[in-house]
This record gives sequence, C-alpha cells and structure tokens, in this order.
Amino acid sequence: MLDNLSKSLCKIIENISGKNQLNKQEVEKVILELQRALIRADVDVELVFQLSEKIKSTVLKENAISTASDHLITTLYKELAKICGAETKFELKKGKPISILLCGLFGNGKTTTAGKLALYFKRKGKRAALFGLDTTRPGAMDQIEQIGQQIEVPVFIDKKSKDIKQVVEKWKSEINTYKNNFDVLIFDTAGRSMLDKGLVEEIKYITKEIRPDYRFLVLGADIGQSAKKQAELFKNAVGINGVILTKMDSSAKGGGAITASAMTGAPVYFIGTGEKMEQFEQFNSQRFVSELLGYGDIQTLMEKIEDLKKSKELEDTNISDISQFDLNTFYSQMNSMKKLGPLKSIISKLPLFSQKIPDDMLEVGEEKLKKYKFVIDSCTKDERKNPEIINLSRIKRIAQGSGVPEREVAEFFKQFKLMKTMLGEAQDGKMPKKYKNMMRAMEQQFE
Repeated sequence: MLDNLSKSLCKIIENISGKNQLNKQEVEKVILELQRALIRADVDVELVFQLSEKIKSTVLKENAISTASDHLITTLYKELAKICGAETKFELKKGKPISILLCGLFGNGKTTTAGKLALYFKRKGKRAALFGLDTTRPGAMDQIEQIGQQIEVPVFIDKKSKDIKQVVEKWKSEINTYKNNFDVLIFDTAGRSMLDKGLVEEIKYITKEIRPDYRFLVLGADIGQSAKKQAELFKNAVGINGVILTKMDSSAKGGGAITASAMTGAPVYFIGTGEKMEQFEQFNSQRFVSELLGYGDIQTLMEKIEDLKKSKELEDTNISDISQFDLNTFYSQMNSMKKLGPLKSIISKLPLFSQKIPDDMLEVGEEKLKKYKFVIDSCTKDERKNPEIINLSRIKRIAQGSGVPEREVAEFFKQFKLMKTMLGEAQDGKMPKKYKNMMRAMEQQFE
C-alpha cells in the first residue's frame, strides 16, 4: 500500500534516526525530501507547503539552530496524521441497527465494496445484509447476489423490476422487519459516468425514503487529489458524510486521495487494500501514517486476527515455546495467514526496521503453498519435528520425492528459518530501543 511513498518516508526516517541533534540545514533537507515524496504521491501542493512550514516552525522554535531527531520524527508523524483527516469512529451499539448507503460513479468498485463491508461486520460478529438498488447496470443484481453467496451474507434483490421507486418502496415497507433481524443494512446504488441530474435525484429519493444512518461515497484512490472535487460535488448534492477509498494497493496517488477527502470535511472511514474480499479495513490516520513511516500497525493486525477467531475462520496457533515451531506448525500458520491477506500486507504492519525482507519472499501464493505441502509430505517425521537436521543430501531426496526443484526446496527451508527467527525475536521483544522510544513518543502525541 503506497509502497513508493512509504519507501521515501522510511528512508528519511532512517537517515536521521541515529542522530542526536540536527542543524537547521539538515532539517531543511529533510523537509525538502518530504515535499518531493508527498508531491509524487499527488498530495495537493499548497497543502504540502503548509505542512512543511508547520513542521519547520515547530521543530525550530525561536530561531533555534538545531533540534533533536526524535522531536522531528514525532512532529512529522503528528502533522502527517492531521492532514490525513480527523479520527473516525465507527462503532455499533448493541440493539441499535444501522443502515449504510453507498454511492459513487462507475468503475470505483461500489458493489464489491458493499460485499467487503458486509464481510467486515460479519467477522465482528454482526448480522449484515446486502440490498441491491442498482436497477441501471446490466448484471448488477447478479453480481451482488454472487458476492453475498461467496461471503455467506443474505442478499435482497428484485431482478424483475427496473423501476427504482418500485424497488425502494418494496424494501421501505419491510425496513423495520429487517432492522429487527440484522445489525447492519448495506444498500448498493446505481452509478453513472458523471454526477448528472438523474443520479442526484435518484440518490436523494433513496436517502429520503430509506433514511440511512451513513451515506458513503466510494472513490478509487487512483484519482488522487481529484477526489476533493468529486467528494465536494457529492457532499453538496446528496449530503455524503464519509468516504470509502478503493484501489489503495494499486495506486501511487492514494495519499493525495486521502488528504483531498479530508479537506472536504468528508473523512475516509474505510479503505480497500486489495482485490480479495478480506482486503478491507477501517481507516485510522494515526495507524496509517505509522505504517507509512515503517513503524507498522500492530493494532489493526491484532484486530483482524481477533475478528477471524471470533468468526471461527482462524485456528488458534499460539506457540508459547519457539522450540515447538516445526514444519507442521509452519504450514498451519501459513494457511491461517492467507485469511489475513497477502504476506506482504501483513509484514508491512510489523515494525521491522531491522529486517530487510525481499519482496519475492513475501509473495507466497496458492501455488507456493501447494509446493510447500508436497515438500513437507516428503519429509520424514524426524525432519518435520527437527528441520535443523536437513542438509544438502536430504534436500536432494526431498526434491525427488516432492517433484519440487532442489532450489525451491532450499528456498522453502530458508523461509522457514527466517520465520522462526522472527517469531523468536517477537517473543523476546527484540526491537531496537530507539524505535521503541520513538513509537512511544508518537503515541503520546495523541493521548
């Protein structure tokens, strides 16, 4: 997610984190590098310069000739979090069902987002239902029906009627019944290639009749700072009170889209981080900036794990003794991690400044997992329990038995050793002290 921006910001942090004091010239150099990184991410130029002046005036108060590097880093974190928008809280109260209306233009993934949102709440133990109100796009009703079947969430559609008023009247007459049976009602509406009079009138009509608690605009992150204009148009026309950004994994302009949305007063509530249904999370500006700066986002990762455990989609593979981590456990955990999303996405949420892991080692897909299973099946019981005994001759035998090339078998054991080392360090709490201190200082900025 925003790999190029994150790499640029992490490089800035790494260059200054080891220094006790920074002089005025060094501070100005950091700010110049920050400006370049943000402008490349399509953040509004005027906003970038306002941010730069704010950071500079904060860290170099009263014409100071130097500042502590930790002070600059925490200020950078605080000000970046501010321009990404105020903290949004989206909590469901027991016994109080809510309704969410999704609107937006064609091509932004509105229907898929409706499904992702339903799965998000389902994993939190909430009863979600999808309603198809897109009577314009061919196949819209079939798509939302298929999504509902995929995530095992009820879908309410009317494939016969093309009259939006007739469809809305049908669901409106039964809305109280649905609110008694579900915690979250999600309404997917029709889109257009542009915000025309017909779309505005349709959304206004649906809003008046359904009276949703939340009206979210679904935007693609690839439009960058143009999100400001689109959010303003929808806010003025139909009164949206929040934004959901999609395509955050595939666009370098996501930073611009987030800051642009925040400037309109319609904050980002959720972000789509990939094509899969589970690649979706609630947006938190502080956690988002922490991840961008390389300090990870442990809290969001732990919340995802707890949600999966709650929905019984994730088995408990907690290991109290790292010596118990063998090949059987490794395969079990790799299967579990797939449900959290791509390994690269998981690792990005861990504060791993000391770990330089190549991207190709993080791209563990279905095919690699199948090969891993063949490799493990070709190991003896002793080898599975004690992989340290595996040498070159054993690798050759395992390769022949599994049908996997020797090079890939060796790569598998290399990845296993790396994961075991990482788990051991995590249990021992081995994070460099300077990063622990800075993370603590950043958290205190918002207490």
